[in-house]
Amino acid sequence: MATALLIANIGDQQREFTIEPGTPCRIGRHPNNSIDLPDESVSRSHAMVQFTGAGSCYLYDLDSRNGTFVNGRRVSAPTMLSHGDRITVGLYDLEFVHEESLLSEAAPPTSSETPATADLHQVTAMAVDIPDYAHLAQRVGEARIAEIMSAFHREAGAILEEMGMWTHKCAEGSIVAVWVHRSIKPPLSVVLSAFESVAKLARAAASLDGRFGLDVPVRIRAGLDTGKASIQILESRGASNFAAFDDAVHRALRIESRTRDLDCEVAFGFATGEILRQGVALGKVAQQRAVALDGASESALLWVMSLASLAKMLAGMPPRTVRIKLP
Repeated sequence: MATALLIANIGDQQREFTIEPGTPCRIGRHPNNSIDLPDESVSRSHAMVQFTGAGSCYLYDLDSRNGTFVNGRRVSAPTMLSHGDRITVGLYDLEFVHEESLLSEAAPPTSSETPATADLHQVTAMAVDIPDYAHLAQRVGEARIAEIMSAFHREAGAILEEMGMWTHKCAEGSIVAVWVHRSIKPPLSVVLSAFESVAKLARAAASLDGRFGLDVPVRIRAGLDTGKASIQILESRGASNFAAFDDAVHRALRIESRTRDLDCEVAFGFATGEILRQGVALGKVAQQRAVALDGASESALLWVMSLASLAKMLAGMPPRTVRIKLP
């Protein structure tokens, strides 16, 4: 796959930015972006360019204030880029350079290349891990741990199905699940379903002690995050390409990895906390911490709580239907 570049004049310099397969190239005013454009005409998180698995590059507008343009036309849906396209972001023009794309322009893109249903959706991702899984596996042996985890994963799948998750993945002592929000403003009910899933998974893990005669209790830790993710297959629930959720899922995983250092059992991002505030007195059950997540150059503001505090939060919510109507 030939290298793709974005060329931009920033200040007095012409700079080239490489677009790597598998890594979104983010454009915005915030210095954490791949391309930092320091002007108020640019939103903090303005646009994104990303390769598809078939080798095409697509441009996404991230709900920017002033819009994103390709050759003078405003982007309203994921747009495939061609060599020489001019992308306008605020006061800046960026040239897209990808000579390999010239070879494929004569042929129409295949269904696997074109994300006809690709779009940026709000999702909530949950990462759950058994922190002492390796020690547990050593104590009980390979055959026994496989039996225990098989039972736990079956129960986890039933819990997540009931709670309306879109898709999930289990691997050894960890579980990742994603809820897709069907509106621009993520509804409180969907986010609460993710949190209720954590509480139910914690109870399922705790029950393993008695069911399998374990000499130590099984506990979980969880990380959650809400944000935008590029989803290429949304019509078929459970068949979505899990890698398409990489942004939200990876952040949830990084948040979960810090729970031990933070001496908490549940941690979640600032955006998730803002949604919970719609119906929860969050300050009574959780605390805020500034934490440097792996791979980030600056601290992120997280909310942390215990599983007991999570149960208290859920108990204080009014009765509601936890099952979510799915398409």
